[in-house]
Amino acid sequence: MLGSYADAEEAVQEAMLRAWRGLHGYRGTAPLRHWLYRIATTTCLKMINKRGRDPVVTAGVAWLQPYPDALLDQLTDPDADPAAIVDRRESVALAFIAALQLLPGTPTRGADPA
Repeated sequence: MLGSYADAEEAVQEAMLRAWRGLHGYRGTAPLRHWLYRIATTTCLKMINKRGRDPVVTAGVAWLQPYPDALLDQLTDPDADPAAIVDRRESVALAFIAALQLLPGTPTRGADPA
């Protein structure tokens, strides 16, 4: 969601801190996993809103980073779990959308209109 491994680590820490502080509010009507997922999602959305809504130029995308190569070996076999396949497809689609957002809205000068 955040496009940056460093931001994701910060979001995990923030989400766990919020969960710890709000543990008294957990009612147990739904699985703990759902409650934590909602806290993590809300934390990520708040971090995205803090960035602002200004258009981003290519030079200003310091927060968009690839997944660290050192951690690729720790990933599970994507063919073993259908959820992992869906997650991989969504991450590729998200990366594609992020790349499309960096393209200019109008053709550059001298570009062939055909």
